[in-house]
Amino acid sequence: MTSPECTPPEYNQVMPKSVFWLRVLPPVLLFLLWAGCSPQTVELPVEDLQATAEEIVAQTASVLPTVQPISTLAPTETRRATGTISPTPSITPTPTDTPTPTLPPQAVLTGDVNCRTGPSSSYDFVILLRAGQFVNIVGRSRDLTYWVVENPAGTGVCWLWAALTTAPIAMESVRVVNTPPTKTPTRTPSRTPEPSTSLRLERVITCAGQPSIVIRVFNTYSRNIASWRAQVFNLPNNALQTTVTSRQFSNAPDECQQTINTLPYRGTGYAILPFDPEQANNFSVIFEACTADPERVCAAGGLKFDIAFLTATPTNTATATSTPTATSTPTAPTP
Repeated sequence: MTSPECTPPEYNQVMPKSVFWLRVLPPVLLFLLWAGCSPQTVELPVEDLQATAEEIVAQTASVLPTVQPISTLAPTETRRATGTISPTPSITPTPTDTPTPTLPPQAVLTGDVNCRTGPSSSYDFVILLRAGQFVNIVGRSRDLTYWVVENPAGTGVCWLWAALTTAPIAMESVRVVNTPPTKTPTRTPSRTPEPSTSLRLERVITCAGQPSIVIRVFNTYSRNIASWRAQVFNLPNNALQTTVTSRQFSNAPDECQQTINTLPYRGTGYAILPFDPEQANNFSVIFEACTADPERVCAAGGLKFDIAFLTATPTNTATATSTPTATSTPTAPTP
């Protein structure tokens, strides 16, 4: 569509005054110049000149088309967008939920168990856990036999036998914890073996008119036996009948004289022990053999025999009387 400002004016429209005088004045000026340059000077009265000019103007105006005045165009209204501009709403950040800390699964002990630094009894003892106690599980052994739990009495973790626990989760769902290395064992001085002897009732003989028991002694200890002590008890009331202490052994079971001062390792000697067979028919003997070392370590054994049959049966294996006392640290069944 053509804009109104670009439409050419029609001839029936009124011509503006400025355009009119631009078209009229040039001919008038040319006429005046011509008149002034003419060789004949014609003097006309002022009134005649004015009339002549008006006549020329009238003739020119009659020739020119009538120009209608251009209608004033109303200014085009510039439309602007109306309406209230709403401010851009600010974005409120969505609050992030604070994650609730996940509590580790717990196991309850069904029995007393040692918690150690690793998954076997070769690792150091950490703490004794009691039946009914709860522990936090943090891992497991690769072979599904041990739990790795938080140490309830301190920092760090320890390993306990899973067979003595009940847990609400499957072991396979818990992460595997690598087995810690074992400590290099510290070489400790070898312990001196405890003395031991093998005892056997050989026979009953008479020495200097006194019935005597002959006891065969075989030394299984790595050191010499230097002395012995024996006690005879009447059965069944266990009444002490006699006590004999000696530092010698005889060479043969039928010899009353004792000439061997020490009994070497794997050596055999015979102890002669007088007693009264009239006091009872059944007897028991407690025999104790000792070393000559400054600590005088001894081993004890026992025999029971029936005088009617001259038989004897060992009542126990000879053991050292100087056995060290076990550690006082409370322990549970291994592992």
